[in-house]
Amino acid sequence: MHPPPPVLSLAPSTRKGGTLERTVPIDSISVNRTLEPGDDVSELAEHIRNSGLQVPLLVNQNYELIDGLRRMEAMRSLGFTVVHVVPVTMFLPAATWIQRAREHGVLAKPLTPRRIWYLYSACLPLISVSRSHEMRGKKWGQGAHVHGRSRFLEAAGISSESAFQAIIQTYRTAQEKSTRGELARQAVDLLERGSTTVYGAVEYVKRHAEKGTITAPSEQLALLTTTAHTLSGITFGLKRLGQIHDDITNEQLAPVMKDLVNFRKTLYQLIRTLEREKDS
Repeated sequence: MHPPPPVLSLAPSTRKGGTLERTVPIDSISVNRTLEPGDDVSELAEHIRNSGLQVPLLVNQNYELIDGLRRMEAMRSLGFTVVHVVPVTMFLPAATWIQRAREHGVLAKPLTPRRIWYLYSACLPLISVSRSHEMRGKKWGQGAHVHGRSRFLEAAGISSESAFQAIIQTYRTAQEKSTRGELARQAVDLLERGSTTVYGAVEYVKRHAEKGTITAPSEQLALLTTTAHTLSGITFGLKRLGQIHDDITNEQLAPVMKDLVNFRKTLYQLIRTLEREKDS
């Protein structure tokens, strides 16, 4: 057993590859997750002991960890109290470092659904900031070249857009305090135990969210509101349609449009009634 390496002294900030890299105390990094069960970092720690930390940890401007939990825990197990980090505020630099960590990682673990979800969640604020930055001073539709999801898939080495969507949908729903949220948490448990696939997790939620299962007043009101807003969008879109086909006139759609409008009005009346009862 080798003795732990000497603790690094806090080095001044340096600029490497156009990105500000710093050495900071490990305890100054905010982490909202833990290693997955059975995730042993001893081999990674030995690699870092022999070769050093090849890719710094990725954090945001508040020093909240985006990527590098295993590396951080390996460094901590070796006795290090400080670690190299790259703080980023925009998404594209973050994606570059995520890709660099994945491609360099000799001992990198494959991305599990939970890791994909955590990594994407950590990147979402950076994607939003990047879009706002690009749109500054521009009209809508001009610029906004930050395609967050596609760039994330590329950076993380995820080949299936549909599987990624299934993961995000399931884990996002599992954050909700609702009937669907509870079903999604059950689906996540099955997924992480290897009892279902990512597609099976989505189907699990759909299959069990049967008619009449949403009974909490707050959930019912939220669902009615979402449905009414969706109907508003549908009717607005249909009204803008020009002639569709020579054999199909817009007059033929008129009865359907009328039913949609009446149904939407009924839903909004019901929503107002429930809101008054809630406030009384």
